[in-house]
Amino acid sequence: MNKETFIANIALKTGKTKKESATDVDAFLQTLKEALISDGCVKFIGDFSLEKIDTKARVGRNPADGSEINIPAGKKLKLKVGKTFKDEILG
Repeated sequence: MNKETFIANIALKTGKTKKESATDVDAFLQTLKEALISDGCVKFIGDFSLEKIDTKARVGRNPADGSEINIPAGKKLKLKVGKTFKDEILG
């Protein structure tokens, strides 16, 4: 599902116009981004949590020739799905 289809589905479920729903979805995404930047974590209990984590520098292997390469430290987003959400999706 792409963003346009998602917005159309939100509009159907809420009775709002697509334009109003697009504004709501954009506000949700912006708020999510701001929370991750400032707090580093967003939790929807029972559904999911999204957390900004730091990764350590490490040594990896180049798959093309097998030589060792240095992978620098960085940042990632970690998504952890809650039991309720997982059970609804996977059955």
